Amino acid sequence: MKYKKYLLVAAALVVIGATSIKPAMAYFTNSHQAAGTVTVHLGDLEITPNENAKEWTKEITVQNTGDYDVFVRVKAICGSQYSANLTSGEGWSYNNDGYYYYSDLLAKDATSSVLKLTITPPEGLENEEFNVVIVQEAAKAVDEKDADGNKTGKLVAAWDEAIMKQDKFEAKFHDDTTAPTDSTSEGGNN
Repeated sequence: MKYKKYLLVAAALVVIGATSIKPAMAYFTNSHQAAGTVTVHLGDLEITPNENAKEWTKEITVQNTGDYDVFVRVKAICGSQYSANLTSGEGWSYNNDGYYYYSDLLAKDATSSVLKLTITPPEGLENEEFNVVIVQEAAKAVDEKDADGNKTGKLVAAWDEAIMKQDKFEAKFHDDTTAPTDSTSEGGNN
């Protein structure tokens, strides 16, 4: 009689555990994909990307819609099988950290010059979908200080204290001039 109670409790625990496995697996394996731009607004600064993508070339500009002047930088990241080349436009220069820096201070309500991103797909993958991440960051202009801590009168960007960062995900990038549509799907890789 005593063992029947223990056996009944153990059987009940097995049934409860077995019924909770499927919902838990569904929770941990669900994923969604979407296309679009997310503009991040932190404090009183906002930068808005302006992009025009056509025939494997994307023209990127940055607009400062914040309340003060900033320095900006841009980086493009994509899969290793694709080649992404940023072509520096007027006022843009490449640094070894992978970013293109806009040399001028971007004034309030001003827009940077064009920075071109050219994608080179491998043969046979011209019509495939893939992700390109455009990272845009802004930093306030601060006074440069010499070794003694005195201001030099020159404005520099404090990138270690970036005030705004935006990642732009473009889920569909191939030779298709139609406007991208937002979509969600379950499953797949992210």
